[in-house]
Amino acid sequence: MTTRRSFIKTLAAIPPAFCYRHAWAANPSPDPSRLALIIGNASYRDAPLDNPVNDAKAVAGLFTQAGFTVDSRLNTTRADMISAIERFGAAAKRSETRLVVFYYAGHGAQLDWRNYLLPVDAVVEKQEHMKQRCVDLSLLLGQLSAAKDKTFVVILDACRNNPFGTAYRPEQKGLSQFDAPVGSLLAYATSPGNVASDGAGANGLYTENLVRELSQHGTRIEDALKRVRLNVRLASHGEQIPWETTSLEGDVFIFDDGQKKLSETELEKLVEADVAEWARIKSSKKLDDWVSYLRNFPNGRFAEIAQMRLNRLLADVERERLEKERIERERLRLAEEQRLAEERKRLEEQQREEQRRREEELRQIEARRKQEAERLERERQRIAEAERRAAELSKQEELRQAAEQKRLSEKKRLDQERAEREQARIAAEQRLAAERKQLEEQQLQEKRRHEEEQQRVELGRRQEQERLDRERQRIAEAERLAAARKQEDEQRELAARQRREREQLVQAGPAGVQAASPAPAPSAAAPGAEPGAARQPGPPASRPSAALGLEIRAGIPMPMLIRPSANPFSAGRYPLNRIFTVGDAATIVVTDILTGIEERTRKTHVTRVDYEEDRVEYNKGLLVTDLMGNPIKIGPAEYDSPVQWTPAEFQVGKKWTAAFRVTKGDKSSNAYYDMQIVKRETINVPAGSFDTFRIEGEGWNTTRGLRLDLKLWLVPGINFAIKREYITRNRRGGIGQSERQELVALRQHVFQSARLAAGTVLAGGANRTLRSA
Repeated sequence: MTTRRSFIKTLAAIPPAFCYRHAWAANPSPDPSRLALIIGNASYRDAPLDNPVNDAKAVAGLFTQAGFTVDSRLNTTRADMISAIERFGAAAKRSETRLVVFYYAGHGAQLDWRNYLLPVDAVVEKQEHMKQRCVDLSLLLGQLSAAKDKTFVVILDACRNNPFGTAYRPEQKGLSQFDAPVGSLLAYATSPGNVASDGAGANGLYTENLVRELSQHGTRIEDALKRVRLNVRLASHGEQIPWETTSLEGDVFIFDDGQKKLSETELEKLVEADVAEWARIKSSKKLDDWVSYLRNFPNGRFAEIAQMRLNRLLADVERERLEKERIERERLRLAEEQRLAEERKRLEEQQREEQRRREEELRQIEARRKQEAERLERERQRIAEAERRAAELSKQEELRQAAEQKRLSEKKRLDQERAEREQARIAAEQRLAAERKQLEEQQLQEKRRHEEEQQRVELGRRQEQERLDRERQRIAEAERLAAARKQEDEQRELAARQRREREQLVQAGPAGVQAASPAPAPSAAAPGAEPGAARQPGPPASRPSAALGLEIRAGIPMPMLIRPSANPFSAGRYPLNRIFTVGDAATIVVTDILTGIEERTRKTHVTRVDYEEDRVEYNKGLLVTDLMGNPIKIGPAEYDSPVQWTPAEFQVGKKWTAAFRVTKGDKSSNAYYDMQIVKRETINVPAGSFDTFRIEGEGWNTTRGLRLDLKLWLVPGINFAIKREYITRNRRGGIGQSERQELVALRQHVFQSARLAAGTVLAGGANRTLRSA
């Protein structure tokens, strides 16, 4: 049974400043009730790693200093790993064993939802080799599950990238999600389906932070792992986010050195420190304030709210980074356009210069052709003149021959002269024929040379034209790519502008939506055991994005709100995904749990949403919550801070604390809940059948001495609880209030279908947003 002291202890997320004591003292004697098996594999044939051996040595040293009986194995083969795990399982079953820890650093992979650890001798070239040559993590879990009434912790830094080199590529990266069995905690270096950094120093990023946080005395392992997750997430800029799934039933300390229990006064001071820090930062927009709070109070009364605020601020930082990248891309695009314009101008100038050069060459060729034609014409005239003279000589010869006939006395001499002249004529004709033939050959050669010159010029022109065509094609392609990039940037700007317009629309409230008439003031029990029914609307993980509305009531088809996980070993992880807008409304029937009598039907509708102030008002302020749906005011009951009933993320086994002070009139009381997501189940309410996450809270109103039991059935993305049960009991066990609230109808203007967190696979394919009307 939970006592007042245990209540204060659950509230006190002890900051390191109060509890830190360095662990590295002289090695204590090994405690046989606390066992640790440490394995570090690095010397892989195809994909060797740098740090797993260093990581295993550091973790082994840590657990040795903490008094564990440590079995450390480095670069183990499959046979060695299986043998070590079986011996470890046998030791865990011994009666004196209370706590067992398994740590593994090295390569890991998943197949058919099972996780496999890779020995250094594993050679995997196809899927079948995974089962035959690697070590199934279920071997270890089976050994530990067989050890009844033990607490066991499994830590896997085993999601390095490319585990098999080039020989084989698994279909999915990283490891598969596996919900922790009862009494256990499973911690992974990164979220399912993602890969972890091997680290730039002597240790991997995860193990470096793990050793530092676990070395602090007096720190619950769950708190230490929350700090590790925060540190790794910030160091990797969100690329690596460790995660855990837990079903631990008590607090686990690595350094179990029997530290002195703090008095109630000291615990109250720690609680006051938590409250004071919240009061200081609750309106802060500084990332460092929320990081500091989560480091100092990882399980504080505002831890879930702080985590959601941090997520929003990190999302804002990411948006600013993307905007800077967009501006830089635009600058580069403009610079590229300017460069292309200058290059195009230069090319056009080159084209003009080349055109002028070609025209000049053509003019020169034409001038040479004219000169050659003139020379040939002169040569023809010379030959014609020579032929004319030859003809005159021939005529004169004929005259002389006629004269010779008259001179019979000179016949012999004239015959001789005629023979000589004839020979001279023949020689002249032969010479003229030779000259004519030579001239014709010269003309033919000149014609061929001219044709060759024209072919050479034409070939040069075609080559130059082809070069210019290729240059124009290259410039056209560059301009097309630049235009495509510009169009993509314009589309992104349009999408961003549409998103901002939707955000403005959400802040202003959907036009034309008529708010439901106010119902009677809520009267369910306040979480502090004061009357007043607490309805649970919720926060927007981000400003409204492209999502459809949702309407649910009896008589209309029920949409699939959460797609089931295809992983048979896990119910999945889902972000809260609540996005409130003015006009969201729900009808709820309130029933007494003991008698089953329906007491009333209440209508609740959102009348104001303030993202800057993290505030949602219903029924004109009768009910007020934060953007996660955690109550701030229920009727006359007001809370000193939002009561964190609602987690930032849904995962079976998740635990947190909701502690608060409630004031009604002039009376105040302190109360708390230990909250846990216990299961995923399907329930039936008047509105229909819903696949929900069941959250249970158990606590006390310490001022009035009332035991508080709370059960919530929530659906990621739905702004109102599907079902809520609330019971108060006095110290003698007598029941004070017993109330059940069930959803009858729902109208929600912005609904984002519950998408599995990164690395979790949906059954039946991708998710989508639904509307039922």
